[in-house]
Amino acid sequence: MLGGYTNSNNSNNTENKIAISIGDGKEDFWINHPSWHPKHGEEVVHPQWILDILDEKPVIILAHSTTCKPCKDQDDAIKEVLGDLGDSIEYISILTDGGDDRMKDVYINYYPQGGQWYIPLTVMLSKTEYNGKEEVIWHSVIGVTSEDWLREYIENAIEYYR
Repeated sequence: MLGGYTNSNNSNNTENKIAISIGDGKEDFWINHPSWHPKHGEEVVHPQWILDILDEKPVIILAHSTTCKPCKDQDDAIKEVLGDLGDSIEYISILTDGGDDRMKDVYINYYPQGGQWYIPLTVMLSKTEYNGKEEVIWHSVIGVTSEDWLREYIENAIEYYR
């Protein structure tokens, strides 16, 4: 569900329009595992290395293989979008060949569905004040997205963080 959210945390008190809601919908940023997820009702355990990055800025993670064409396409699209926004968000590329211990953290905590793990997996994470409390928000998707989709989620993650 797409919806409007006005972030009132901005220090200059101007309204920032955020198009992606925080909620339980398929298109929302989530705080907990969404209702269709096998871990629904369980608290998301954010790995410390992600929390450390989130102390500085939002993060986008791509879990992928070097031999997967859709993975290459997603990596290229992310890099294209980050050409404009790269300093505002941390990009982490994680190879799924087993050589990067962070891969398991990403799939265990942020895979958007149950069952077999697939690539590419793109995860957006940010922090924001929600219901009077600082929360980590996240969204993940399997497969290739458009640059427009990436830009909207990245820009919203940045705005929520502010």
